[in-house]
Amino acid sequence: MMQHAADHLNVDQQAYRPVIVYLNGDYWGIYNLREKLNEHYVASHHTVDADQIDLIEGYGSANKGTSTHYNRMRSYLEGGSLRSNTRYERVIRDYIDVSSFTDYHLAVIYFQNFDIGNIKQWRHRNDGTFRWMLYDQDYGFNLWPPEVYLPAMKRDFSDYNNMFEFYTNTSGSGTGWPNASGRTLLLRKMLENDSFKIQFINRCADLLNTDFESQRVVDIINEMASVIRGEMPEHLARWSWFSLLERNHGSPFDEEDVPFNTQQWEKNIDDLREFAESRPDKLRKDLMDHFNLKNGTCEIITTVEPQDAGHILINSITSQSLPNDRGIYFKGIPVVATAIANEGRSFQRWSNRETITRQITIDTTAPDQIHLHAIFD
Repeated sequence: MMQHAADHLNVDQQAYRPVIVYLNGDYWGIYNLREKLNEHYVASHHTVDADQIDLIEGYGSANKGTSTHYNRMRSYLEGGSLRSNTRYERVIRDYIDVSSFTDYHLAVIYFQNFDIGNIKQWRHRNDGTFRWMLYDQDYGFNLWPPEVYLPAMKRDFSDYNNMFEFYTNTSGSGTGWPNASGRTLLLRKMLENDSFKIQFINRCADLLNTDFESQRVVDIINEMASVIRGEMPEHLARWSWFSLLERNHGSPFDEEDVPFNTQQWEKNIDDLREFAESRPDKLRKDLMDHFNLKNGTCEIITTVEPQDAGHILINSITSQSLPNDRGIYFKGIPVVATAIANEGRSFQRWSNRETITRQITIDTTAPDQIHLHAIFD
């Protein structure tokens, strides 16, 4: 479900379909048929030679190729501040695909996956920059009950309530679990650069307005649950405590643990919906707290005239993808809007704005509501 929620993002995801498995006629229930994120995946999705890539897992383990370029990247990031645009420009030229990097980290932060060490990234050796793969996100969406895990993690390891704080931790040596400074190195260093920080914040706003908008994610949950709902009673019975004992498998869980029944399964689906419904507002608050944005948010409302003449590009998304043609953005973070004419049309002007250029930078400092009205011929 999390892979599907991110399927418009600039990261590699695994395709999925549920299948029913029988072994020698014996029913084994629902399995998830998914792509394997290896060099053959990269070759088939990106038309590159599988023998010409470096595929890195974790913090330097080469599943394919070598880790030489990856280690060079980490050394360069550790070696100086990226407040210098010269150093930052070298990073995005030689080491990091910024769009892929940004989307990957914002997805993990949105999912609230505190197990951040399960990373795969790859590069074509003739290209240089690493792209990220969405991999092993199972701790996200409150897999572990937050009322238990949030205080326990805060007490014993690290507080992941605000994932922006968690993902920029500077304490701890090496790449120790869950978020020692070696694990947070890349994002921490990139956020030293002001232009990247603005891009990162705006991309978060864009995604919360579109791909991670509550209703879209709830719809994905509902659709995916509906596909397997009819099979769940038999599947759950197959893996029940009593069924496992009858088959002499032993008991991998205790009888008094959370029951394997349809009522509990439906409750789990409800928990996913509740997370999806509350997550955008929570993430906006966490972002403002972390980046010290004290003035709150504003709403940008877009309209075009005539309606079929074009659309408005806001940062990285189109006005057509915004629910009800409006989105929430952070005050004090400039937003870039571009008028895009459809074929056979041309942009004329912005209503109530002096400039006639197609691209404008919007000052979001003061107003609670900003109207963007693009007029085409």
